[in-house]
Formats: sequence, structure tokens, C-alpha cells
Amino acid sequence: MNETELLKRIERIESKLDRILELLEEELKPEEIDELDRVSRRMRNDRVPLEDLL
Repeated sequence: MNETELLKRIERIESKLDRILELLEEELKPEEIDELDRVSRRMRNDRVPLEDLL
């Protein structure tokens, strides 16, 4: 897999994660929402591997 394909795949995953976060917001406490939002921003901005966030 070349770099372009990898970046496209990451973007699709991020988009799916954003959608999951939207759905979870309906069920979560404000503190939990804040934590998930931080994780999402960090992944998007820093390209941090998922396993590093867990």
C-alpha cells in the first residue's frame, strides 16, 4: 500500500470515527464526550496511531 492509499484509508477511518462519536454523544456524559473529542482531534491533527491512544 502506497502512502496516498494509506492516507485515504486513514481519512475514511477518521470519518467513520467522527460518525460513531456523533452517535455516542446521545448516550454519554459530558465528561466522556470531552474525552472522545480530544482523542478524535489528536488522531486527526497528529496522525497518532490508534494503539497509542488506548
